[in-house]
Amino acid sequence: MALRRRAAAATLAAVIVSSCGSQQPSVAADPASAPTAQKTSRPSVDPNLPKSATPQTIDCGSPTMAADYTVQTQSVPAMVTVTFLRVRPTSQQAEAALRKCIGLVTSTQFLTSELQGFAFWSTTGDKDDGEVVPLADGSSYLLHDPATKTIQSSNARSGATATITDAKDRSYFVSYEETTRLVPPNDKFATISIVFRDNPTERRAFEVLIEEAKAAIQRRGSNRIDLLGFVQVGRKGNEAGWEQVRGANGKFIGIEYRPSKGHQLTADGRSLGPSAVVPP
Repeated sequence: MALRRRAAAATLAAVIVSSCGSQQPSVAADPASAPTAQKTSRPSVDPNLPKSATPQTIDCGSPTMAADYTVQTQSVPAMVTVTFLRVRPTSQQAEAALRKCIGLVTSTQFLTSELQGFAFWSTTGDKDDGEVVPLADGSSYLLHDPATKTIQSSNARSGATATITDAKDRSYFVSYEETTRLVPPNDKFATISIVFRDNPTERRAFEVLIEEAKAAIQRRGSNRIDLLGFVQVGRKGNEAGWEQVRGANGKFIGIEYRPSKGHQLTADGRSLGPSAVVPP
């Protein structure tokens, strides 16, 4: 779903389907007492990424929005990122602006491979500090195909849809989605978001996230897929309005699971303790 905004977009681009950035999850060993989850962008981010090229500022004609274009490198595709400053856009506004900026780039640049586009918003007014804005159909990004000269959303391209499940007490729901990486070996990774109706306590946020992530991993097969987990507050049907939840240290709560690194839910490579062990 880490890095600051610039790095996260490179991550999302290399994986995806998170050059700008949010951060990968980073949580201390005892989530109930001293979490250090670092800022992460929703949706899906992969922790193992190469670096992208230096972004170039582009002018898409809006004083309330910053936009960058990053050329393709050997391992990261070309990217367009737009960041709305202070005022959060609707999904439709974000997608319209992103399509406009992609159109500007594709009308002036010679592209031989697909270009990816991401929309962010920043409460601080700093374009390098933002969260991904889901697009109109819930997608994380747009894709421009130079062969057909068409733009598609990531969901339209992959056919991916999130599965929404209510908790028994209705205090939260779980959004689970699997996405195919666009880089070899083209396997899948999963994203799970715990979306509370109201702000949870720090302890409850961690406990529920760990419990639901473990359940999702076991249903899917613990040795088969990487998973990233997030905690948010919001309502069904309004994904653009979901807000990530912070720990006591002011950083966003998030976890990751990589079966190649052992049966542990971790953050930034650090174990979350005995309660986060996933049975093999």
